[in-house]
Amino acid sequence: MQANVSVRKPVRFVLLAAVLAGILFLVASHGNVADAKPSAVVYNGHCYRYVASVGTWAAANAAAPTLPSPDSLCAGMTGYLAVINSAAENTFVFGLATGDRWLGGSDAAAEGTWRWVTISGQPIFCIAAGVGNCPAQPGYYTNWAVGDPNNQTGAEHYLEMYGSNGTWNDATGVWTVAGYVVEYDPAAAAPTPVPAKPSEVPEADTLLLLGGGMSGLGVWLRWQWSKRGQRTKSN
Repeated sequence: MQANVSVRKPVRFVLLAAVLAGILFLVASHGNVADAKPSAVVYNGHCYRYVASVGTWAAANAAAPTLPSPDSLCAGMTGYLAVINSAAENTFVFGLATGDRWLGGSDAAAEGTWRWVTISGQPIFCIAAGVGNCPAQPGYYTNWAVGDPNNQTGAEHYLEMYGSNGTWNDATGVWTVAGYVVEYDPAAAAPTPVPAKPSEVPEADTLLLLGGGMSGLGVWLRWQWSKRGQRTKSN
């Protein structure tokens, strides 16, 4: 009888450990799936994403509409190089990364007349009145660095945000910077269905793990009841 007890104890602990391991793995893997879901940063109802890709303004402008927003709020919407309308928004966009980045402003169509060319209507946000003097138009915002815009090379027509302090610079079309910011505006697009979060839709491997864990638990419970029955008969 002593030999049988010594054999059964390891079996019992192995079964119990297997059940617990399956449940822990299920929880851990399910949490990792949710955590791995990419997410854009949301501010004031808009979605933003910083793209670390060294290149020109034209390359960034061409790429922005091809990049989907990974946040469900703006899923399926077309992005554009970001537009800054307030000091608070400028601070937010500045905080997305540490490098210089392209924004959606340009005066390529008319020197000194800066427009947000990446959105509908291409509104004018400032008109230069001399070197380093481009005050914001009513209802708009600017954050030019001291002495900018200055069109120093005669071809500085594209808006860059400095990664050091968030001020703005006018740069040339051949200039390359560290990246760019894409913005998505839910108000500018038709509503799209919000996809379910991973935690709301069990995946196939999750169901298999759950089934395996429950099956192991059932085996262990049947073994326990069987052992109790044997003890009752022996008594």
